Amino acid sequence: MIRQAVHAAAFLACAWAVPALAQSQLVVSAGPENSTAWIAANDLQDVGRSCGVQIEVASSEGAITSLEALDGPIAADAAILQGDVLDYLQSYRGQDPKIAAAIEGVEMAAPLFSQEFHVVARPGIDSLDDLNGARVNLGPLTSGGFLTATIALDFLGISPGERLRMPTETAIDALKSGDLDAVLIVDAVPSRLLQNSGLTSDQAQLLDVVDPFLSETYQDASIPGGTYAFEPETRKSIAVKSYLMTRASASQGPACVNVADTVAMISRRRDLLATRGHQKWGELDMVNDLLNWPVSSCAVVGLDPARPLTCQ
Repeated sequence: MIRQAVHAAAFLACAWAVPALAQSQLVVSAGPENSTAWIAANDLQDVGRSCGVQIEVASSEGAITSLEALDGPIAADAAILQGDVLDYLQSYRGQDPKIAAAIEGVEMAAPLFSQEFHVVARPGIDSLDDLNGARVNLGPLTSGGFLTATIALDFLGISPGERLRMPTETAIDALKSGDLDAVLIVDAVPSRLLQNSGLTSDQAQLLDVVDPFLSETYQDASIPGGTYAFEPETRKSIAVKSYLMTRASASQGPACVNVADTVAMISRRRDLLATRGHQKWGELDMVNDLLNWPVSSCAVVGLDPARPLTCQ
């Protein structure tokens, strides 16, 4: 069904070298700096200081490098991953030993927030059909956004002339200079990457993303007009859930305590997270947004309402 998405299996061949961090904290591997995943991890770190939960944040190139960090040199205890990436890996685990090994023992700690699919195009690219033959950036190969963009283009039957893999900020600069026709970004509204991009209405616009098949796979979403300086109109789109994932190997010792405390904080102090961090924390649904995935026993401990948690 997904013709182009099979290229995403190459994610796992692209290990990203990162320095090891101390294991005295809960180490959370998130996305690139200023991405929503990275912001959310820093929100957890910030509120954690008030709740006696010590969290270390490690940036990554994207979802796949965050996954690799759970069993790599960074020795992360948890990672923020997109739901469609997890679904993809689960679907192909029987066909690729590398994928099977990568997700072996990976467990869900907590559902997080939705991230919207942004199609940012230069003037003159006025619909998704105009992306046929165009120069389009999908994001780094090891990012979750690359997979989402690949799946979306495939469902829509769109064949860009070039599929580029630049980091988002580099791609935005290329869009400004006229070297790109469109940038595809998965990031929660409001995306700091786009708010701080400096894009103007004579350089960029958002395109509507509407397709019944995409709506069966993803959530329908909208991006309110005025969210970004360059786009005054409300645009329809899709969104994908993100999750805090951990490994079964973290189910003993300090790592398990750290996971439990973090889940308790997410479950019971969403008010602090939403007030002091990204507004997406206010949309958190700990009951209905679960994955068909093994749940961490440490997370279950953290959901116990009797577990002590004192936040200032």
